[in-house]
Amino acid sequence: MFPPSLLLGVQMALLAVAGALFVAAGVTDRVRWSLLAGVGNVALGASLVVSGVTTLDDAETSDYFYAVAVGVGGLTLAAIGVLYVVEHDAFDTA
Repeated sequence: MFPPSLLLGVQMALLAVAGALFVAAGVTDRVRWSLLAGVGNVALGASLVVSGVTTLDDAETSDYFYAVAVGVGGLTLAAIGVLYVVEHDAFDTA
């Protein structure tokens, strides 16, 4: 099915942003690594939430379970990302 749906495009864009931020967090010293990794985690978590929403098209019971499970996982990743940004000293590995 071409062109892909808008939600799939949003999910892929969020995954690309998350990957780029994770790579940047590992190779740059100009910006605090926990800031880049935290925003990357938020983007990755948001992509999981979008993934869960896209499965609700068929509206079967298993789809609802998957959507809830992936949504909770995505929100957990996003919360960890926020903690990386706000409480960065707690995650310092140096």
